[in-house]
Order: sequence, then structure tokens, then C-alpha cells
Amino acid sequence: MGTLVEGELTAVLDVMRRCIETVAADCPRVSCTAKLDLRRDHRGAIEGKVASVERRLGHPLRRIGGACE
Repeated sequence: MGTLVEGELTAVLDVMRRCIETVAADCPRVSCTAKLDLRRDHRGAIEGKVASVERRLGHPLRRIGGACE
């Protein structure tokens, strides 16, 4: 299982940093593995994936602050 994040590299790395710091506040050890795929020729992959799920479900997903629930 994983989490997809799409955006500018500095923003993506900042999200990772904030996630790690949030978990580290309650845990003595945090392990994080990241796979980065930098593609300048392809954007909007996440929106396409969400649209595919919505088509299969037959209804739109609820959105909270730009993210889907």
C-alpha cells in the first residue's frame, strides 16, 4: 500500500518532511521509503486515476481540501 503525491519537487519533499515530523512527534523511530518519478512530459496522473475510480463507482468521490475521501 502506498500514497501518491503529485506536484512540484519542493512541494512534494515538503509534504514528506511534514509527514515524517508529525509521526516522529509520537514515535521514537520513523522509517520512510520514497520512490520519486520525475516526468516533465506528463501531468495530471492523479486526476485521471480519480476519474477512473469515479467511473467505476458510478458517482463522484467526496473532496476535502483538494483531496479525495
